[in-house]
Amino acid sequence: MSASRQTAPDVDVEIVGEGTPEENAVAAIDPATILAFTQVAVSVATFIGQLVGGKTGSALTDAANAINGLGQTLLTIANDTQKILNQVDAAITSIDQLALADLAGVHTQLTGYIGSFPNGVPQNADVNNINYALAQNNTAKALNYFQNIGNRGPVAFMPSLCHATNSRLELAVSAWPCWYVQNSPAQPDFNQQTNVSHGLLSSNISTTVPKVRDLIRVKQLMKKLDPDLPPETIGWQVLDTGKVVWTSMNPDAAGAAFNERNKRQSEKVQSVLGKFMLTRDHWTNMTARFASAGIARALEIGDGSTFVRYVNPSALLMEEPAENARLLGADGTMPVYRPLPMRDILLDLLTSDAMRARHGLLLKSADRRAVSNWFEKTFFRRPSPTELAALVQVSELFGSGALFGCLAWSDEYQTRFGDGLPGPVDRQPAATTAVLGG
Repeated sequence: MSASRQTAPDVDVEIVGEGTPEENAVAAIDPATILAFTQVAVSVATFIGQLVGGKTGSALTDAANAINGLGQTLLTIANDTQKILNQVDAAITSIDQLALADLAGVHTQLTGYIGSFPNGVPQNADVNNINYALAQNNTAKALNYFQNIGNRGPVAFMPSLCHATNSRLELAVSAWPCWYVQNSPAQPDFNQQTNVSHGLLSSNISTTVPKVRDLIRVKQLMKKLDPDLPPETIGWQVLDTGKVVWTSMNPDAAGAAFNERNKRQSEKVQSVLGKFMLTRDHWTNMTARFASAGIARALEIGDGSTFVRYVNPSALLMEEPAENARLLGADGTMPVYRPLPMRDILLDLLTSDAMRARHGLLLKSADRRAVSNWFEKTFFRRPSPTELAALVQVSELFGSGALFGCLAWSDEYQTRFGDGLPGPVDRQPAATTAVLGG
């Protein structure tokens, strides 16, 4: 007979009796549930990947059928996985099921909407079209529900949040060709809604990673070689979801066992959560690829409120060149992003002809009060007499563009705000740091 006891959080100890170490290993976790969860993630990521790739309508039907075909198992598989990883049962309710069911017909509705316009869908959605009305209502309800599910578990509703967000983005792409620019009061703020889901999914993934890593355990094998002495180490094992995947009967192989565990933990995280990470990256790519168009539109019309929608660093990203990514230690398996410099974008906006024409801003010969006002907005302090006199002269000679440039490229700005936006609290913004893997 064998008995087991745990002496440390990351090491299991087994006192080996009769039988071999492999025979004594009992799989306490159902690997099939973990596998089913990863397959759900594949369906979710495939759908958004094809949407990002430009597929809509009937071209997206196979991917839509794959995710819709899972039905309510989308909830049950995820909840079973949560019980394995977190020992928490979300107790799926009929309300959860109804929220998910709202998404079942969305793809068909949007395919029908596209089919209503043989010459191409209009720039602004026909909100009176019955297919649009249904898809808009169903995706809005489901997304709102799964974004506000609360703390019932980071895993149980992860696929449903992804599916609801993907469906919402399918509505955006199918019915609002210029969805990344707010062209109509009836147009939902798809960018903001996606940002919320991005944050929630990132948080859920971060919470889940340690639980997934803990599926890979090290076991120290011990045996009483002398009845009068304590048990001695006779070997080491690594277990994946309760199944032995590596064994060494060398008592001194602890280092090799932990190296094997660490390697397999990284592989396990990628296997279980990698496709959810990919889904999140696709959301980033959808907003990032249209960010420049949104900014250009804001500059064109001189609309500050439109600009503000696109200065969220989580949405405004650019991919690092391969050489820079290597210097940052990336292995090339995932893209490396860094936020766009907010300071430069703000300068582009304030110095644009459209903004000047619409709002006036500062013209040559601007008075001292106006220059002082812009200084205070930037540095949250009043300028000294010397600073004010110099900046008034710059404005009189060269105009507002030169004034804004002097403020944004000053040593004080660089020290306090880096290449980010000014604020009452000094900071070195995230825009100066690369973000690995989105």
